[in-house]
Amino acid sequence: MTWVDRAFAAPEALMDDKGRQIVWVWIIDNLEDESSFGWSGVYSVPRTLWLGEDDTLRMAPVDELAMLRYNGKRFPSVELPAGEKLELDGINGESAEIKLTIVPGAARKTGLKVRTSPDEEEVTLLYYDAATKELVFDSTRSGAGGWKAREAAPFQLKESEQLELTVYIDKGVIEIFANERQAITRRVYPERSDSTGVYLFTEGGTASFDTIQVWEMMPSNSY
Repeated sequence: MTWVDRAFAAPEALMDDKGRQIVWVWIIDNLEDESSFGWSGVYSVPRTLWLGEDDTLRMAPVDELAMLRYNGKRFPSVELPAGEKLELDGINGESAEIKLTIVPGAARKTGLKVRTSPDEEEVTLLYYDAATKELVFDSTRSGAGGWKAREAAPFQLKESEQLELTVYIDKGVIEIFANERQAITRRVYPERSDSTGVYLFTEGGTASFDTIQVWEMMPSNSY
């Protein structure tokens, strides 16, 4: 479940009382001086794993994460021309769950820009690349610290299939899930206080964003 380095490692798994296989994975801090903190890394959100009808691996965030949602906001559907971006304003760009249903159309790349400064000096790119058939997490401009990487996982939409993305933003931890078939998780280190923007974007053709839902996320513990 990692495609470029070891930022997502050391999984722990269990079967719950509903028969679900649930896994948590260590997200490494990946800073040069992380030993000075006295700890290293945090856990990912729990995800369920199962075998699809075609005998391939399926994965999704556990349903219980929905209990952390509040301040939900639904944006109107929009068709975005090639090279354009659209800000999702009025949301918490540091703590959010985002759900998108997208018809990629002729677009080569379509997805989100998160933890973005107004001038895009800092930006994290999350998108589907139709040409290379990959789900991509590009952290090469996410901030001065941490590993700079373009992590690309094999992923291909079926004919006439919509792109369904679920994204979690928790300060510097970002996770993206696509169509219950692929996921990427990484830690990023934006330095600017205004690197909180969230934008829809598309390149190489027009894409339609049919469902755009955003929730702010409550803490999962009391400390």
